Amino acid sequence: MIKGLMYKRIFNWILVLVLVLTISWTSYSYVSAKSQVQTFDAAIALLNNLNIDKNPLLVVSSIFNSLFNLAMLQILVFLVSVVALIFLLWFLFRLYSMEKMNALFDTLTEIYNRRAILLGLKHEIDRAKTFNHKLSVAVVDVDYFKKYNDLNGHIAGDRVLKKVAKTIDKGIRATDMVGRIGGEEFLIIFPETSQQESFKVCERVRKSIADLEFPNMKDMPSGKITISIGVSEFNSMLHSKRNENIIMDADRRLYVAKLAGRNIVK
Repeated sequence: MIKGLMYKRIFNWILVLVLVLTISWTSYSYVSAKSQVQTFDAAIALLNNLNIDKNPLLVVSSIFNSLFNLAMLQILVFLVSVVALIFLLWFLFRLYSMEKMNALFDTLTEIYNRRAILLGLKHEIDRAKTFNHKLSVAVVDVDYFKKYNDLNGHIAGDRVLKKVAKTIDKGIRATDMVGRIGGEEFLIIFPETSQQESFKVCERVRKSIADLEFPNMKDMPSGKITISIGVSEFNSMLHSKRNENIIMDADRRLYVAKLAGRNIVK
């Protein structure tokens, strides 16, 4: 899943950060130690030169060279420190960006959360209006989910939601998006897709869910876990005023599917 890949990427960046900071600290320590040693050597050399009768120009030149070498070492220490600090700040920014992206995913199912999927819907509606593209959405509901929860407990119910979400995510196309909009309901966005084309994808997803195995599913009214789906196509005349209108239309079709016996795409 996308969230799993993000965690793996964060872990890799942490390893890189540790490696760079280790190298930077080692370099800094080495250069600092060498600078201190060279400072001590320069001081001794200066005393010796002063005690020995030498050409004043040679003494001045020796002092200048010692100071120059010390200055170069100090500059190198400073640059190493700056590079390490810049990398640390860059890493923190990357970590913040990843955490911000992580806020777009549902913690249980690891697909888009309500906020993210509605932002995606707004974006696709704007594209459909601008380029006159087709657009369809589907509202998915797990049939008799409350009954399964009551019979088996919330932990078992959570496992059902995770497995259903994963199956939907695998069953849709790469260009489609799915998110959890609340409880046992999911929203699928089909960019540049007609209602008829979306029906085919939803029917494939419905069959995939019906084929899944869950504990104690024989106690359910249909003897298995199923989903009902309502599909609606974007219409600029009907849905352009509010983005939620197309969801409401798909929700009405979902209600029809429920009345028709569930485990149906309408």
